Amino acid sequence: LERTVDTIVCATGFDNSYRPNFPLVGRNGVDLRETWAVNTESYLGLAVRCWVPRQDVTDQFNEHVQEWAKHTVWADSCRSWYKNNETGRLNAIWPGSSLHYQQVIEQPRYDDFEIRYSDKNIWSHLGMG
Repeated sequence: LERTVDTIVCATGFDNSYRPNFPLVGRNGVDLRETWAVNTESYLGLAVRCWVPRQDVTDQFNEHVQEWAKHTVWADSCRSWYKNNETGRLNAIWPGSSLHYQQVIEQPRYDDFEIRYSDKNIWSHLGMG
């Protein structure tokens, strides 16, 4: 099917990377608006540094995503919602299928998190029986 048109309008190139417009403050007063000013990276898409996951694990995961993407269509040079328009890094892509993601997050990897107890007695949650 072919149609003659006078004008074709394309809306591309907008900066639509996700940065909250409202204060979202975590541990030690860290605001995600500042943390995500350059890259919106997270741990498994679930948590961000200063919100419990270990920084080294978060960094390693995000580097894995960037490396994985080099071998996929996501590596194309187009500007899109899933890329940081300034750096070209992927912001919102899981390195696998949605089924794969579900399987990965089904069992928490507690070693990947900084655990802080709110009470000096780490067993206080047990109560007095």
